[in-house]
Amino acid sequence: MLNILLQIGGLLVLIAGLATLPLPLPIGLVLIVVGLSLLATSSQRVRNMIRSWRKRNTRFNETMRNSEQNSPNWIKSAIHETDPDGEFNESES
Repeated sequence: MLNILLQIGGLLVLIAGLATLPLPLPIGLVLIVVGLSLLATSSQRVRNMIRSWRKRNTRFNETMRNSEQNSPNWIKSAIHETDPDGEFNESES
């Protein structure tokens, strides 16, 4: 049940981030990172997909790395798990 709530919440926050992306304030990027972090904590498939995006898109990867430095621990953990160059071992999760 918690996984379903995390996925729904993450999807809603991600959609809100995409909707606010064109605004002059950077709130859209923050919401996208939070939404992806919520989704990544609940699904291995999403973690693999984000890792793949980060490998292909260096700007997205840098945005995620910059966000990791200023985020709460639960978001840092989710971002670190999706780092394509990180030393995260899937057996640790």
